[in-house]
Amino acid sequence: MYEKEDRSEYLLTQKAFALLENPVEKPSVFISYCHVHSSALALLVESRLKLADQTINVFIDKQLDPGDDWQQRLEIEVRQRPYFICLIVPKTLESPNVQKEISWAQDAGCTIIAIWHDGYEMGADYSLGDKQAIIVEEEKAKQYEFAMIDLLNRLGYSTIG
Repeated sequence: MYEKEDRSEYLLTQKAFALLENPVEKPSVFISYCHVHSSALALLVESRLKLADQTINVFIDKQLDPGDDWQQRLEIEVRQRPYFICLIVPKTLESPNVQKEISWAQDAGCTIIAIWHDGYEMGADYSLGDKQAIIVEEEKAKQYEFAMIDLLNRLGYSTIG
């Protein structure tokens, strides 16, 4: 810091800019999806998050172990994570499991990030109130890339560079 008259000046170093590339506190994320329609996108989200930061704490149901009380485990995993990502297609919200996960996330006060894809448009079935969603407007690689950039930015990761 340099002092000049009545003002202070700061010199930003390369290290300071590097600190801006990742969030100070690593986000902890639960990914909710309907297996029939969104498995590939769920794996894409998981892999893009881990590509951005290998130490990120992501839970996806493939981490369930044989013998787990899976509903109890899912509820615990949802409630202990501040971020809940829900992948939504036209039939997703008909799933009782996804409905339970959304309810747990709402009860726990999670930040809910919906990603609409495969032609989903908000209808009477939309249970996430007035939450802004990330929307994949067309089933194209570039649209999914933009969605991943939006998601990473929302979680505090820089995607510039």
